[in-house]
Amino acid sequence: MEIFKKLIDLNKLKVYNIYKEIKIYSVIFLLGVGSTLTYKSMNDQLMQPNKDPIKEPFYKKLNIWDFEFESEVLPHLKTSQEIINEAQDKYLHIKVEEIKRKNIKTN
Repeated sequence: MEIFKKLIDLNKLKVYNIYKEIKIYSVIFLLGVGSTLTYKSMNDQLMQPNKDPIKEPFYKKLNIWDFEFESEVLPHLKTSQEIINEAQDKYLHIKVEEIKRKNIKTN
């Protein structure tokens, strides 16, 4: 094991330097590829003949006044007093039924 540790310690600096070199070369390569692709795309755009703009749009402009609106009757919304009255009616109805049941049971 000690032999391997000595070999690793001796070659750490070499491996580190090789790693740094590979990193630098890869960055330079990517920059070169990116710049050539950008140049080609710009050159292609400049060499293409100018197209005339389309005179008629693909969509039809909508005129608001062309629409016909149908009147709809909205549903009746209950007022707070109506809701209270319904709740009281239900409560009173339940109370009356309970009283009737009690009277029937006692008889």
